[in-house]
Amino acid sequence: MSSHTIIPATIISGFLGSGKTTLLNRIMQAEMGLRFAVMVNDFGQLNIDKHLIANNDGRVLSLANGCICCTISDDMVGQLEALLRREKLPDYILIEASGVSDPGRIARILNYPVFRERIALDAVVTLLDAGQLPHLETEFRQLAMTQLEAADFVIINKTDQCNATQLETIRRDWLFPDSRSFETVRADVPLPLILGTGAHTPLNTEFNDSEQHRELFDSLCWTWERPLKLDVLRKLLDELPLGIYRAKGIFMTQEFPETPLVFQHVGSRGQWKRCEDTAPCQESTLVLIGRRGGFDRDTLLQRFHALAPGAAQGHSHQHTSPVS
Repeated sequence: MSSHTIIPATIISGFLGSGKTTLLNRIMQAEMGLRFAVMVNDFGQLNIDKHLIANNDGRVLSLANGCICCTISDDMVGQLEALLRREKLPDYILIEASGVSDPGRIARILNYPVFRERIALDAVVTLLDAGQLPHLETEFRQLAMTQLEAADFVIINKTDQCNATQLETIRRDWLFPDSRSFETVRADVPLPLILGTGAHTPLNTEFNDSEQHRELFDSLCWTWERPLKLDVLRKLLDELPLGIYRAKGIFMTQEFPETPLVFQHVGSRGQWKRCEDTAPCQESTLVLIGRRGGFDRDTLLQRFHALAPGAAQGHSHQHTSPVS
């Protein structure tokens, strides 16, 4: 028997835009008396008060309350090993799975012999976007179902964006008969119901490991170092191709030079927000995730380069890669 402390872990999964980061923010802001280690795809999205950050080395945020956040890399095994070598171990580990990934893969990593006596998977929590779920294209529906197959708890989120009939259809057509589910707005679920429950059933992660979703998506990223005209930017983003499913951006604009603007796009919905408590950003960044072959990369490049006079001569870059 191992003499090490066994650390519980929860995996938070769900399709693009389902509310995973919103749930993580709720957990991080709650007074639970725990030191969390949070592994996320981008901790820039977490609403962490800059005054709580004790140290930031670019990949790991050390927080004044003893918690840490790190960005997930391809080498999750190495990151977990480094986490377990820390002088002050966390009380709890939270892992946010990518919106287009199978959380069962992470569950299997936690079950590797090197980890199973140090980390205990407490639960896999999968969020659903009630407003967008019925409109998922065929190839994405299987991925969403794979995420549900791994779930110990299902959070049907954004229920304010569907009616009672649509909600009943989701319960009937998407949930397994024995699913433990919660219906929420803004992922507002009582945290003791999903954390520290010991609810994980290993059978939930013993299904076939399909990698087909790797072939379904492309991601593109652009950055600019010059302020953009907001009206031109909004028009361009309002006209994104239908093949773009998810977009996240933070922009510096001519109209609001002291306040970054954040843009979020899921399916057919777009939302803007001013970040009043954030320092002015030094560049604008936009990430797009869409169906492979669902948009013309060169056309999008030309449109973004035309956002502002001289933008093509400024610093800008883009990449295209499969999303995993």
